[in-house]
Amino acid sequence: MTTGFAFQFCNVSAHADLLLATANGTAAAPPTQTYLARPWKQYSRVVFMQSYIGDVVRPEGWLAWDGDFALDTLYYGEYINTGPGAGVAARVKWPGFHVMTSPSEAGNFTVAQFIEGNMWLPPTGVKYTAGLTS
Repeated sequence: MTTGFAFQFCNVSAHADLLLATANGTAAAPPTQTYLARPWKQYSRVVFMQSYIGDVVRPEGWLAWDGDFALDTLYYGEYINTGPGAGVAARVKWPGFHVMTSPSEAGNFTVAQFIEGNMWLPPTGVKYTAGLTS
C-alpha cells in the first residue's frame, strides 16, 4: 500500500511538565520514555527523517504490537536524525526496519513524492519543503 506516516523536520521530545510529573520532582525516578511507532496493520509504514529525536525515545525505537505480527511486512525507517534518541545501533532488528542511507530511498517519503504535495499544496498557501535538505 502507498499509505503511512512520514515525519520530516520534527521534534520528538517530551514537554518539561511531563518529565517533572513523571519524576514527581525526584531525580531517582526513571525518565518517561516511549517509542516511535508500532505496527498497526500488516503493511504499515512510518518514517522519521531529518528530525530531532530526544532521549524520550527508547533505544530500540519501535514496539511490537502482538508478537511478531507484521514485523516482516512493515516498512519503518529512519534517515539522518539527530539528538540523544536518534542512535540506531540498539534499534529493533526486524526485517521491515530500515536505516536509510540513500537520499533516493529517503526521497520516496518526502512531501513531493509521498503525498505528491507539489501537485496540490501550492494553491493552499501552506508552506512546506518538497524534498530533503542537506
